[in-house]
Amino acid sequence: MFKAVAFADDLAIAYAVKKNGGVSGIVMEIMRTVCDWSEDGHQIGALRGILPNIKGPPGLARRLYYSVWESIIIYGAPVWADAMKYEKDKKIIKRAQRTALCITSTAYRTVSHTALSVLTGNLPIYIKVRMLMGIYERKKIYKNSAVGEEVIERHAEKKEDLEEVKKKASTEWQAERSIYRKRIGKEVDTKCWDCGDPNDDAEHVLFACPKWINRRIEFENFLGVRISVDNLVDTVVTRDKYWRKFREFCKGIMRYRRDMEKAMESANRRGATSTRR
Repeated sequence: MFKAVAFADDLAIAYAVKKNGGVSGIVMEIMRTVCDWSEDGHQIGALRGILPNIKGPPGLARRLYYSVWESIIIYGAPVWADAMKYEKDKKIIKRAQRTALCITSTAYRTVSHTALSVLTGNLPIYIKVRMLMGIYERKKIYKNSAVGEEVIERHAEKKEDLEEVKKKASTEWQAERSIYRKRIGKEVDTKCWDCGDPNDDAEHVLFACPKWINRRIEFENFLGVRISVDNLVDTVVTRDKYWRKFREFCKGIMRYRRDMEKAMESANRRGATSTRR
């Protein structure tokens, strides 16, 4: 004697079957009942009561209510994910999600399910269900299989690839705003905007420019080593906190350069306007 049980929030279904062959059919029946329950609008009705289109809660609260509704609908998704292969069941879920999105986004009733998914940034439920099913299956496989040397080597390779990407990103870091602006015809030379050095490249900014000496000292104290062209990359990729600090250091410089560039262009535009007058 086998028992098939399905439940979602306040709905519970239990069947008793005598043979293994009857389980598949019973599960499909359970799925259809769950779809009917979703279509019937128990949760949708609750949403309508607390989310009127006019003078209702703000967008953040509406998104929260939608996430609660969605979590109820997709509860136990791996059990009934196969039903999403059938267009009839998929339409039921899409219709229920469209109604919920209309209410929680104050959209017109005529807006399509696809448009609502894009506007609200929510995946269609039938896609999310398949994703959850895939995650569940992978977890089951990894749980039942021993971690062998092949898996360890694969993860080691990924770590090496990540470090290589970090090295490449750091060496290709573009601090040389003046060089780029000269390349596109906005500057006549490549002098540093801060100290007048003839070569305003990444090496100059990171290791030599006096403008950033305080930040550079702070960064070196954090690393516990004096940085140079030879040791910077090897040092910052050893630990995640070093890499985050280096990224913060670079972002601060880039943000300053960007703001300076905007101020210069704004001043040039004002000068050109006054000249025309």
